[in-house]
Amino acid sequence: MGLQIQGAVLRSITVDEAEQRFRALLDEVRGGARISVGDRYVPIAAIVPPPPRDDMRDLAFLALKRHLSRCSDKSSPRIWTRASLYREGRRI
Repeated sequence: MGLQIQGAVLRSITVDEAEQRFRALLDEVRGGARISVGDRYVPIAAIVPPPPRDDMRDLAFLALKRHLSRCSDKSSPRIWTRASLYREGRRI
């Protein structure tokens, strides 16, 4: 039986097992598995896949960095909106 976290069941293993099988555990996680690591029956860590990348968010962040680098002059106004950065990010 595994630990229930946010609707997903995590397979439970011990710290010793995690140390011995770490590379294999990473392969399982790469395939979508979620693994809970416990020490003396107390969960202390979870090995889970990373959240999906949000490419539009990354592009908007790059647009913000570019915008800020253009506004390095303290006298120029820094006026932008979240929507304008997402629009600019789509053009990158």
